[in-house]
Amino acid sequence: MDDGQRALLALLQQYRGPAPIIFPKRIEPSPDGTSRMAASPFDDVFEKNSRLSWAHASFETDAGGAVRDWHEWLQVCTSSGAEWLPSVPVRLAAVVETLPSGLDRPAAMATHDATCAPSSGESARKPKRLFIGPRLTGEGRASAADAQSIPASMLLNPEISRNDARLFGGRVVFIGATHASAGDIWLTPSGVLPGVELLANTVRF
Repeated sequence: MDDGQRALLALLQQYRGPAPIIFPKRIEPSPDGTSRMAASPFDDVFEKNSRLSWAHASFETDAGGAVRDWHEWLQVCTSSGAEWLPSVPVRLAAVVETLPSGLDRPAAMATHDATCAPSSGESARKPKRLFIGPRLTGEGRASAADAQSIPASMLLNPEISRNDARLFGGRVVFIGATHASAGDIWLTPSGVLPGVELLANTVRF
């Protein structure tokens, strides 16, 4: 564990803030064809802190390699059998204090089989179509009433005065890299987008 991970671990261990924190969980294929959650140095901390939770951030690509769909739940295998890992939007709907009008809390998925089977790309429900609105990042980004992009330099520079309550209060905040060298770049019918923007759109729409 490097210095950055140790600092993050210390922050998460003592975190008791009102806002829940959701981390995407990396999913890895196993030699037996099943999908499993990658081990993390933060697993024990998440287990003990109800303000922290995991979710999946996986997308489905079509034959041309473009992302078009995502699943609300993803089956993963553990040492005790099959489990259902919620997507970021589903986990968010389960833990936020107040939901927008017209939305209900998601019902927990029951484990349907104690024995893990090789992944077939299927989930318990039909995939959700990925809708993409006006760009939130990059050169083509446009101003949107329901979302905005804030550069990290603005948040990390102590000489910049900010109104954090106005910027972040009552909002869902995604933290992610948008530069090409981050490697989190996806082809979509609307062009190439960073993964953090895809996740933001699953929540927006």
